[in-house]
Amino acid sequence: MVTVEGSKRTTTPSGWLTSIAQTRLRESGYEELKNLHCDEYDGVLRLRGTVTSPQLLQTALALLAAIPSSRGIDNRVVVAIPSRWHRAVH
Repeated sequence: MVTVEGSKRTTTPSGWLTSIAQTRLRESGYEELKNLHCDEYDGVLRLRGTVTSPQLLQTALALLAAIPSSRGIDNRVVVAIPSRWHRAVH
């Protein structure tokens, strides 16, 4: 990690946060989380993709929130509940 002198802001080497985030998603044990994509801009993790439940989205966000060097998460994940599940509930 590199600290910018005269500033409290820290930056990380290019790709470092992205690599950690992708590893956490892949090793989560949830197949759907392996298909999410993460990149980083100015210390903020941008998460993109689709999951089939709000619980999976919360799991992904919790995994990324535990990365101490991240300055936040830009959540762009879509929760798309399959129509066959929706019909079964109603």
